[in-house]
Amino acid sequence: MGRALFAALRGLLSGWLPALLAIWCGTACAQVSQVTLVLAEDTEVHRQVVATIQGILEQGPGPRIPSRTLTVKELAVRNERISGELLVPVGTLAAQGVAALDLPIPTLNTLIPKQVYEKILQGQPSLDARRFSALFLDQPPRRQARLAKLAFPDRQRVGMLLGPDSSASQAAVTAALRAQGLQAVVEKTVSTDDLAVALNRLLGQSDLLLALPDPFVYNRNTLANLLLITFRIQKPVLGYSQANVRAGALLALYTSPVQAARQTAEIVQALSVGRATLGAPQYPKYFELAINDTVARSLGISLPQEAVLRARLEAMESAD
Repeated sequence: MGRALFAALRGLLSGWLPALLAIWCGTACAQVSQVTLVLAEDTEVHRQVVATIQGILEQGPGPRIPSRTLTVKELAVRNERISGELLVPVGTLAAQGVAALDLPIPTLNTLIPKQVYEKILQGQPSLDARRFSALFLDQPPRRQARLAKLAFPDRQRVGMLLGPDSSASQAAVTAALRAQGLQAVVEKTVSTDDLAVALNRLLGQSDLLLALPDPFVYNRNTLANLLLITFRIQKPVLGYSQANVRAGALLALYTSPVQAARQTAEIVQALSVGRATLGAPQYPKYFELAINDTVARSLGISLPQEAVLRARLEAMESAD
């Protein structure tokens, strides 16, 4: 009797278990056989990202995966369904547009800030990371903290001027700085009229400024003035883009659009051969450094060369 019951249960499970697993995995576990790149902006940067992703997917190295490009509007009105399709929205507007469509298709967003991605998920509970994931533009806090330590070994107090978006990063960045023996000094502001006052107050208690992406704090209308204040007080700035360095930041840590495209293509290729699942969003693994030599000379600061700093960071991450 016991053997007969066991055999019956085994037969039942062998028939239903694959189906149950498929339901549990959902679209996130399906192998990718077609990539649809989705655009909402026609800019040189977005075209460069699309061209790089398509070049890697269609010409190698790695498995060849067909791809096409649609706008958000074209995606919204199309009728056909493609087995094994993966959507790759490029940029913030594309991510927001695809999220609003709420399609039952796995989606890997790229060229998107972490705060934007998290706001999309908060505003649309039907989405989750198994179906709607991302490759962030933001640098991982540990990398930022390590660079602050490597570039400025004699400066212990790291100032951060935070706005509504960047405040969400405070805990993670503070913990990363603490792990490097550095102290985080924080000023928060929600008023554009208070930015200069808050920055002056912050720099009085800090040895350097770590600029975190926040469109309220750092934008085309505020950046030049804020960097001028840091220059007058002789405090270096570790920024997050080449534009920061051109505007007067001493140093910047960032991921280029081509690097983001390369990692996006690598994630897709791994999905196509079943070596990965579409899950937790990722920070970029590729990065660049930029140094403003004119600012360095004016502040009397001697930094290692960009290549040296990058090699040291890469060695530390390889050892993790």
